[in-house]
Amino acid sequence: MRLARTCYDHIAGGLGVAIADQLLDDGAVAFDGEAGHVTDRAGPSLQRLGLDPQAAITTAPAKSPNCRPCLDWSERRMHLAGRLGAMICSHCLDSGWLLRKEGSRALQVTPKGTLALRGWMGNER
Repeated sequence: MRLARTCYDHIAGGLGVAIADQLLDDGAVAFDGEAGHVTDRAGPSLQRLGLDPQAAITTAPAKSPNCRPCLDWSERRMHLAGRLGAMICSHCLDSGWLLRKEGSRALQVTPKGTLALRGWMGNER
């Protein structure tokens, strides 16, 4: 569960923190305390992941923000929540990069997911 798990509708654990770090490094998102926002630099990063950047940025009223930091209990660092965090989680599951472990919030990273996510984040994460 420390490597990858769901936290409500988004990815947590070491993988969730690595995804947040990549988006922060790319300048795709910015965290300010308990708030976060998707920046105008999100497009290239999200496209490399296979996502439509316009889907991540919405001004329509919604129950959750576009993005926000969420403190990870195992890593004691922030992972990504909000609509963007949920969209990335759904994309990884739908692409077969992650599999849900039955009866658990734990996620398994598939070989296909390892290749795709390392390709996006680089081998250092």
